[in-house]
Amino acid sequence: MNKKVSIGAAVAVAALAVAVTFVVTVNIMTARFNDQLKGLQSQKNQYEKLSEISTLVTENAYYPVADATRDEMLAEAYAQALRDSGDAYARYYTREEYEKISKGNGGTGSGIGISVMEDEDGIYVYRVMRGSPAENAGIRAGDVIVAVTDESGTVLAQSGEAYADIYSALRQELGTSLMLTLKRSTKTAASASEGSDGAKPADTVTSETVSVSVTLAEFANESVWVEQDGGIATVTVAEFNYDTDEAFISIIDSIERNTEITGVIFDLRNNGGGQLSTVVNMLDRLLPEGIIVTETDASGKEIARYTSDAVSFTKKMAVLVNGSTASASELFACALRDYGKAQLVGSETYGKGCVQTTYVLSDGGAIVFTTAMYNPPSSGNYDGKPLVPDVTVRLTEEQERALFSLARDEDPQYLAALPLVTVRNVNE
Repeated sequence: MNKKVSIGAAVAVAALAVAVTFVVTVNIMTARFNDQLKGLQSQKNQYEKLSEISTLVTENAYYPVADATRDEMLAEAYAQALRDSGDAYARYYTREEYEKISKGNGGTGSGIGISVMEDEDGIYVYRVMRGSPAENAGIRAGDVIVAVTDESGTVLAQSGEAYADIYSALRQELGTSLMLTLKRSTKTAASASEGSDGAKPADTVTSETVSVSVTLAEFANESVWVEQDGGIATVTVAEFNYDTDEAFISIIDSIERNTEITGVIFDLRNNGGGQLSTVVNMLDRLLPEGIIVTETDASGKEIARYTSDAVSFTKKMAVLVNGSTASASELFACALRDYGKAQLVGSETYGKGCVQTTYVLSDGGAIVFTTAMYNPPSSGNYDGKPLVPDVTVRLTEEQERALFSLARDEDPQYLAALPLVTVRNVNE
C-alpha cells in the first residue's frame, strides 16, 4: 500500500533542503572570506609597518631619503625577500636598467661590445660580439687591456688597477671615443719535424702591444651564425633574443637545401639562455610532432605549454655544451636528446630549469621572479641537476679561457662532436 505525502510535508522537506544548502553555502563563503580577510589583514600589517618606518625616516632622519631611492629600495627589498625564500634568480631593475636589458633581448647592443674577465694577466677580452664597434675596430678575443684613454689623452684606467675601475672606464656615454692599449699574443705552430731526441718542438708564442680606437655606439648584436667546413655546418647560438628564432630558422632552411651539408653541430657553450618563446620556435623547426616543454606551477599542476608540428629537420645533429650552458639553452639541448635527434658533447651544464616572469612596473622598472618550472619533452626537470653529456670532454683551464678564440682543430669538444654528425661513405 503506497503512502501519500502531503503537499505540506513536501514543502517542508524542500524548505529544509534549501535551508541546509544555504547554511552550507554560507559556511563555505564565510571560510573563504575569513581566509581572504586574514590575507588582507596580513597585507595591511605589512603596509602599516612600511608606512610607520617611512614616516619615522621622513620626519626624523638627519640624512633624508629621496622618494625615488626609497621606492627602489622597497622594490629591491621584495626581490631580496624572494631570494631569501629560495628564488635565486629574483631581481629588481630600475627603469634605466630594464630599458637596457630590453634592448639587448631585442638584439640591440650598446657600448663597444666586449665581455671581459679578470685573470692573472689583467683584464682579459673574453668575447667580442659580432657586429659590434669592437669587432669593427679589430679587437680580438684573447686581447688583454693594458690601458683605457679618452680623446684628450687622459688615462682613465690601466693595468694593475681594480677590475671595477677598468670596467667603469669602458662604460661611457654613447658617441664617446676611447683608445684601448692591448697586449696581444700570437701563437705560431711549430714545424712537424722532430728534434734529435724525438720530441716535437713547442709552438712559439709572441706578444705585441697594439692601440685601437673605438667609439661606443648601439649595434645589431648578432646572436646566431653559421660556419661551414666541408659537409659539416656549425651553428653557434650565443643567446636567445626575441629575433634569434627568425635568423635561426632561415639558417636551418638554407642548410636543409644544401645537399653538401650532411651534419650540423649546434654550439651552445656559454649560452646563458634567454626567451622561452624563442627557443620553442627554434625547436619546433627541428623536432617532429609532439610536446616541446611542459610547465609545473607553484601548486604542482603540470600542463603541456608548447608543442611541435610535424615539420622537422632530419640531418645528423650534435650539441656542444659546458658549465655556462643554462636555462633555455639547456632546454634546447635536452629536447633534441629526448627525441633522439642529437647527442650532447662537452661538460656538465649549469642546471637551471625554472621560468622567470618579468612584471613591468608603473615607473618603467621591472621585477623578475620564478613563477614555474619548465620540463623538457620526456626527461625530468633539470633545475639544480646539470645535464650530463653523452660524450664528456673537458677543456683545460687555458682552453676554457680562450674558448672564443680557439681554432676548430684546437677545440677538443668540437673534434669529439665531428664523428657524430659525419656521414661515412660505405666504401670507406
